[in-house]
Amino acid sequence: MNAMFNNPAAARELEALRPYLMRYARGKLNDVHVAEDVVQETMLAALAGKSPFEGRSGLRTWLTSILKHKIIDVYRRQATESRQFLPTHDDETDLPPAEDAFHALAEAETRQDLVDPAEEYERRQVAGNVMHAVSRLPSRQRDAFVLVHMHGVSGSEAAQRVGVSQCNLWIILHRSRKALQSQLQELRAA
Repeated sequence: MNAMFNNPAAARELEALRPYLMRYARGKLNDVHVAEDVVQETMLAALAGKSPFEGRSGLRTWLTSILKHKIIDVYRRQATESRQFLPTHDDETDLPPAEDAFHALAEAETRQDLVDPAEEYERRQVAGNVMHAVSRLPSRQRDAFVLVHMHGVSGSEAAQRVGVSQCNLWIILHRSRKALQSQLQELRAA
């Protein structure tokens, strides 16, 4: 563990930067859960001290540079995963990739205003299942989850409203996501 963070005041300063790091990660990533994971990895990397904080820059700058590297890792993983599913054009009747993309784009534009009733029904079913699962969470987990993930309230404000520390809030949110995942898997299996 980085010796700097053995000091409780320094550890609190590190934790106080979590909301900033979350905003930064959410701005760069499309998935709030991936953003949370990346921020958590950043905090763990800072605490592990593989490249220790030497004070040559501000703590926020140092953490942001670690976060940027973690985000780049996510982009690399996503690019690798998407390359695995690229279509091949072995058949001579297939359109070349650029023409195929334009064709798909034109087709999507014509269907943009049309809503598939089956997809709409499934979307509403899933939303109903999620809301039912959220309502079954213990009150503190439910309140924290709704404030942060549904209303977009910052971690510090949500912690204040729920009446816990920010560190405890992240634990509560983690547990609520795990409980929701378990409940939704049970619903899918039923």
